[in-house]
Amino acid sequence: MGKFSTKLFLLELIILVSFISGCVYDKNVTSTVNALPEVQQFLKDHPDAKIAVTFWSKDEVTNSEQEISQQCDKKIVPTDMFKSTISEGNLKTIVWINAENLTVICSVIEETPVTPSPTSSSVIAPTPSPIITPPSPSSVTSPQPTSIPTASTGTVSVFIKNFAFNPSIITIPVGTTVIWTQMDNAYCTVTGDGFDSGILGQGETYIWTFNNSGTYSYSCSFHSNMTGTVIVTETPSAPSPAPSPVPVSTTIPGAVSVDIKGYAFNPSPITIPTGTTVIWTQMDSVDHTVTGIGFDSGTLGQGQTFRRTFYDAGTYSYSCSIHPTMIGTVIVMGTVSPSPRGTVNNPYMYNIY
Repeated sequence: MGKFSTKLFLLELIILVSFISGCVYDKNVTSTVNALPEVQQFLKDHPDAKIAVTFWSKDEVTNSEQEISQQCDKKIVPTDMFKSTISEGNLKTIVWINAENLTVICSVIEETPVTPSPTSSSVIAPTPSPIITPPSPSSVTSPQPTSIPTASTGTVSVFIKNFAFNPSIITIPVGTTVIWTQMDNAYCTVTGDGFDSGILGQGETYIWTFNNSGTYSYSCSFHSNMTGTVIVTETPSAPSPAPSPVPVSTTIPGAVSVDIKGYAFNPSPITIPTGTTVIWTQMDSVDHTVTGIGFDSGTLGQGQTFRRTFYDAGTYSYSCSIHPTMIGTVIVMGTVSPSPRGTVNNPYMYNIY
């Protein structure tokens, strides 16, 4: 009977120590999560949010490796992890943490879609001006651009990157269209008095035309420290240059866009006529290259582009020199045309041969 009591006491002690250790571990995980700026902002915007922490073994992570890699927008290495979820309503922040050293692997903000009522619209817009997300390009048979907005007089671009609007203050004449491009790996909005983009994911755009003069302040509804201003002046009596430059990618006739995202070139292959310019846009958070016989972009960071005009018919295979499994093909159709002399090897300029 004495031996049985001793064993029972030891068992209860082990359970108690395990419980206390688990509580301390969960407390450390929660502290790690709470220290993240995006989590602090989320909790500030959603004070009623609830935090849940679950442990994922290496085997569970391995079984869901592809799903977690897509969620983190990068390749993850299977290991024991903690998954922390901070949620309120249909919004939630998910943080994956290495269980061995409590380092943050990635954090993302997700929203569960809400089915709209028959009389409501998913995007609130007080005027008929549309909110447009350019479609992904497909193989083309004519040299017209697909997903790249065609620049016109009075078009200005603003980039959403590193949780800021750049440029944050622009001055434009009445009738100018502003194009916001969301480049951060998080959800953001362009929300002002009378216009609202709704939730923008990475790579999405929002377009709004300002038809009335005035000063329009706007911000991101998720990140209140992100602010911007559009100053709209009366139409000048004489033509004047645009107050803010339009990216090169919007001014090229006969262009086709290829996105570098999720460790892949999309679309690929593409078929184009001679004289067409292909524009690669690097959207991953890791570096890539566009490397083929006779052309090389060099290292491209997130948000950078590379352009090359194909003057000669033929099949051009290319890949990423950093990730050789990433391959693409450009098929150029048509008669051989003379190529301009010289080479400009700059990821922000044409490569001309």
